[in-house]
Amino acid sequence: MSEMIHSSLLPSQSFNSIRVISAKEFGIESGVCNRKLLQDLQDRSELLRIPIDFSGIREICFDGYISIGDWFHWRSSGRFDTTIKPVSLTRATVGSNGYGIYAWFTRKDPEQNLTYAMLEDIGMDGQYQGGYEIKVESLIRGFCWHADRDSVLTDITALRCHFKNMPHEAWEGYTTNGGTIDGIRYLYCSSEGEDPEKTSVGFNAFKCMNGSIDSPSEYGIYTIRNIVSRGNTARGHRTLTDLKRGCEKWSISLCNTYDMNDCHHSTDGSRDGIFSDNIGEQTGKSYRNKNFLEIQGENITVTSSIFKGAPDDKRAGVAGILITNYQYPSLPGSNESKNIHISNCQVNNIDNGAIRIINASNVKVNGLSINNCKNGVSFERNLGMNKPLFNTIEDIVTHDSDTGLIVSTDYPLLINTPPINGKMACKINNGTIIYRFKKPYFCNYPPSIENSDILLKNIGGTSSDDRPIGIPYAIELDDSEPLSVREYSAALIPVLEDDIIYFSCHVKELSSPESSFLIREYIDNEIKYSEFIRTGARNDWNEFFVIYHPSVQGVNKIEILLCPATDDLGNTSLQGKTLFSKMIISKRPI
Repeated sequence: MSEMIHSSLLPSQSFNSIRVISAKEFGIESGVCNRKLLQDLQDRSELLRIPIDFSGIREICFDGYISIGDWFHWRSSGRFDTTIKPVSLTRATVGSNGYGIYAWFTRKDPEQNLTYAMLEDIGMDGQYQGGYEIKVESLIRGFCWHADRDSVLTDITALRCHFKNMPHEAWEGYTTNGGTIDGIRYLYCSSEGEDPEKTSVGFNAFKCMNGSIDSPSEYGIYTIRNIVSRGNTARGHRTLTDLKRGCEKWSISLCNTYDMNDCHHSTDGSRDGIFSDNIGEQTGKSYRNKNFLEIQGENITVTSSIFKGAPDDKRAGVAGILITNYQYPSLPGSNESKNIHISNCQVNNIDNGAIRIINASNVKVNGLSINNCKNGVSFERNLGMNKPLFNTIEDIVTHDSDTGLIVSTDYPLLINTPPINGKMACKINNGTIIYRFKKPYFCNYPPSIENSDILLKNIGGTSSDDRPIGIPYAIELDDSEPLSVREYSAALIPVLEDDIIYFSCHVKELSSPESSFLIREYIDNEIKYSEFIRTGARNDWNEFFVIYHPSVQGVNKIEILLCPATDDLGNTSLQGKTLFSKMIISKRPI
């Protein structure tokens, strides 16, 4: 059994063998407000580097706030055995620490380092059930770990804790003016809003941010790293894990969330994260429905997670998983979400898109099961925003959904395998789809062919004996020029502004590392827009299908050219040879 400090010990006695400070033996009584004694215990705990044990105390009560220096460790016998229950419930009665922070636990001096903090097997009750919209006077944080002016905070953990009816953030990492946090964790904790309709809009269980909502830092400056949210359960409040700008190297895993009022989890302006093995559910009891996961960031993996929206009579939501660009409403410009991989997930009962990707690039979506959603996967772009490039989709199965795939971006999407949908719907508002194998839609009529040189005999190049099976002709095209892109015109066809162009072509890689189709849009004889679309050619014959929607208002001609050695960006330095064969161009699905 650990030896404990109690009130009979004198300051002159040796503490070398002491391992735990017993709050009960030191005079803390359950339900009795005693901030001075609690602060004295905290100061002594910091000095001696030994934890305070609150076992046997049902409620820890105090007015104002507790100040923490460079070390903190409070523990008890269980999250429901001991509950922190502050007496001061307004900013006026709590008071500020001089740095504009209103929190029940805050730093003595945010400009000083902190080496260790642990809250273990203790609960906290913020006692707020005054309605979703909360007055500023009642917005009080639980624990605010603040690093300011180049200070460094390390090794911060909430372990097996319970946060109930909090008015604002429960466990928060917060940096300003160059302060950093390295290692902040929220592990095997639980949180709840007793009545979701009366629970504060500000109740995020675990939040990290560089700057504040009212005074945010710039995007792209990463001050909080090695962030872990693992094994947690949340019910009936805003968000479980909210990682804002400044966060990097994070993981959210093995968490369960129910009837959340906003995003179950959210990241806005972070990078290098993984979201895995999480489950979320809406039963219809929440104040509102939004998303399971909202992503605004870079280099993020989402895998092996399940979300079930509310039953049909209360089915709602912006999306199951939403990926979008990020910007602060009061600041100019926009930042592109990119390098994101979503795999092996299931989304159910969303009255919108199960997966929505807006203004994002290099997003790969594969291995999804989507059930009873209005739409399956959608790729979207808001005009004037980032150009979404290099996005791919494969192995998507939808059931009881109106549409399996929506493309509305003006930019290419590569389909490696077609979505399987009970209604077999693929909606193309605008943008480009590139795919091979089966079509992602039904086509019950023969297409009208727009190009006369189907076998590509008249575009130049060299005839090849290497041909696709069953096709009598193939052409070898060469680009040996390092300073420009060699292009071969395959067809020039008249179009109307609302036409969709469908074409297919067999392609095989020879010596070129990349090859592309080049689309030019004309008004009369003037080129108004050009776009390179990577073929994805391999070292064996594959037939590639492209669905292209013109983007220029008033366009009246489209030219399709073959480029044997360039990529999506029109890279002029690439060189080499590519084989092409049998191109069919139509204004109807082929």
